[in-house]
Amino acid sequence: MIAEVSDDDASTQDPWPPPAPAPFLGPEPSSSEHAVGDKVALSNGTKGALGLSFSGGSNTMASLSWRDGRFSDWTVQVGEKYYHLHAFLLARASLFFESHMSIASRTEGGSAKGSDLTEVLPSSCHSAFEDALDFMYSENQATFEAPASKALLLLKIADILQISSLFEAMGRRIEAAFAETAPLLLEQYCRFHIPGTDDGAALRMIRDGAVDLIVKKFQPFLTSSEMKRALLRLPARVLAEILDSDELLVAGEDAAFDFVLERLQQSEDGPENPAESDGESGKASPLHADAEDDDEVLWDRVRWAFLSSQKFNQALALSKSMLKPEVTLKALTARTVRFDLGGAEAFLGSTNCIGNLVPRRPILPPGVPPPTSTEIDFCFHYAHSEQYVCGEA
Repeated sequence: MIAEVSDDDASTQDPWPPPAPAPFLGPEPSSSEHAVGDKVALSNGTKGALGLSFSGGSNTMASLSWRDGRFSDWTVQVGEKYYHLHAFLLARASLFFESHMSIASRTEGGSAKGSDLTEVLPSSCHSAFEDALDFMYSENQATFEAPASKALLLLKIADILQISSLFEAMGRRIEAAFAETAPLLLEQYCRFHIPGTDDGAALRMIRDGAVDLIVKKFQPFLTSSEMKRALLRLPARVLAEILDSDELLVAGEDAAFDFVLERLQQSEDGPENPAESDGESGKASPLHADAEDDDEVLWDRVRWAFLSSQKFNQALALSKSMLKPEVTLKALTARTVRFDLGGAEAFLGSTNCIGNLVPRRPILPPGVPPPTSTEIDFCFHYAHSEQYVCGEA
């Protein structure tokens, strides 16, 4: 006999087979938590997908600095200064330090914990080493800014210590400001360059490019006090190369004379500031070491024949220590030949006594022909048709 079961009775009986249990999703949220969408908001206000938060204090940590020596494990000596640095950061940035540390750990049993860069870096670069450390320790090297007065020194440091990122950064910095800072770059190059040595293709290209640009913008550079000071600090041999050019951009030979006179007066007085001394030793800068030889080298680059009468008289009035008798003789001979005052034939065979008789390229607007010799030798000043005065232009 089969019993009939109504729908109401079936709904009250347990289903068979029983349903699978629901998956465990963790404990129910406590009263300090409440669901927000598909995330969990914590009582401290921090939101996270799993409700995790750091409760150990501030999330920000002070970055390591080379200035305080905290946790330092590598000492670097540069001249008389000692820097307590961090081996990992140095090795990561510089192939020089990485190689030095590797060799020291193998050959000295790991007891060596420092590097002496006094003889590795040129003394003129010692003052820029701290800027290099600022770069290596920077957490955002893209924002690092170097002053124009140290850009090439830092490039030299990067080249020696094989810091590729610093080399690339300074290369971009130099290229961007080259047209405005060529005298500063050339002055920095001369500070570390040893005549007869090769500083590499990159530095040599910067040096040659700076010389060419200074020739083309000589007088405009003199209007900037910073660029003029850099030019006055250049060695005589480099200035001679610049002043020798027929393309030197000056309004007239008087500008070249004034520059040479100021340069030689500065040499007599010595370095104008401590920065012109050789590193920290206090020795005289090599730019002024051969001041006596500078006189004749630079005066020979003045084209006496094209100097105005006023400047020529000023030159003759200089003391014998500033303008030696043999230089005065050359100047007088050059003007005798130039103006053909008589007896010039005796000097035509000796260019050493005459000097350069080629005028510099005049500064003229585009399309204006250069003046003739008559125009630059003398001119006539008319009051009216019957009165005039003849004199130099």
